[in-house]
Amino acid sequence: MLRLRHLALITVGLVGSISAAACGGDSSGDESTGSTDPKKDGARPPPVGSGGPAAGSGDVVIAMNKLILGDVGFDGQENAQAWKKIGYNLDGLISTKNGSNHCAPQKGATKSSVQTDGDDGIDNSFGSNLIKVIGTLAPNPSSEISSALEQGDFTIMLRMEKIEDKPELTGIKTSLYGGAKFDALIADCKATPTDPNCSAPKFDGTDQWPILPELLTNPTDVDSAKVVFPSSYVTGGKWVSGSEGDLDLSLSIQGYSLALKITKAVITADISGVGGTPKATQGIIAGIIPTEQLIAELKKIAGSLSKEMCEGSTFETIAQSIRGASDIMADGTNGDSSKTCDGISIGLGFEGLAVKIGGIAPAASAPKDPCKEEPDAGKPDSGKPDSGGTDSGGTDSGSDAGASDASGD
Repeated sequence: MLRLRHLALITVGLVGSISAAACGGDSSGDESTGSTDPKKDGARPPPVGSGGPAAGSGDVVIAMNKLILGDVGFDGQENAQAWKKIGYNLDGLISTKNGSNHCAPQKGATKSSVQTDGDDGIDNSFGSNLIKVIGTLAPNPSSEISSALEQGDFTIMLRMEKIEDKPELTGIKTSLYGGAKFDALIADCKATPTDPNCSAPKFDGTDQWPILPELLTNPTDVDSAKVVFPSSYVTGGKWVSGSEGDLDLSLSIQGYSLALKITKAVITADISGVGGTPKATQGIIAGIIPTEQLIAELKKIAGSLSKEMCEGSTFETIAQSIRGASDIMADGTNGDSSKTCDGISIGLGFEGLAVKIGGIAPAASAPKDPCKEEPDAGKPDSGKPDSGGTDSGGTDSGSDAGASDASGD
């Protein structure tokens, strides 16, 4: 679970702004039966090229130092339309508000807010709709998160084995790691202020960044990454993760984790400087968030603010507003107007610079789910199953450190 402690996504009393963001947009023509939207590849990762297998003498590790949520573009400038260029065409449709071959919007949502794609069919309802909510509660979210990355609060790392400085390569085994807080292995920086990990990372290839054991099959072996893309490739200078997989990101909010399970995920980035000073630019993480999974996680955050938010009409109003951002089926399909959309497309941008894999940070402990009932103190447990369900919100060590989880075929 990747920790982003600087982002607050939900709070009591902002139902109106959430509803406006999730269900807003130009509603003109929403009731039109329209025409059939074209099926086209549109914005998709480039296919594998003709390059030979990677056979370099070493590995390259890229750590993300910028994360772009859609409130700004890759140039760092605020732009309400930036989301249109961040992501991929996930459903194979170039959707418009009048298209008839699209899953039906959730109750209260407008077709224009969920059917209007970005450039070349890019699906990114998270950037189009939910980023407005995030911006209401945490101004300049991309800037805040990127600042946390640059300060060493967390990162995501990609280790590309045997990659070479060539525009076309195949068979690049790439492992994904969650970077812990940069000083996670330092007992006391006041006692050792000159230790490199007691300052902000340099991102010059010399940083030894600690990794989280949660993403290792063997928590004592840095080479046992759970998340591996065995067939990633480079074509035209762009690295592509290869097969789609599942990626779990988690936003840490007031000590609780908001887990975002991104399914059908693909990661790409322009790679340069291999053999010198490697860097990744124009990076994209794209996929689908199952709507009800997001709402279940939001409920935990609401409950941390007030247990009254665990049930009742107030949270249900917020939940329905989030449902209003659904623009795709959770399994990645689209085109059947008899089905109600139950997934939210997402596109995130990133940039990254060279680091080295460091030691393994201590394992984090799991937070309590505030909406999960527990036996009263002094009273015996009845032994009955807990109706609150299983806490899947990840782990929280009480610091900004965190992890990400993905699986690539």
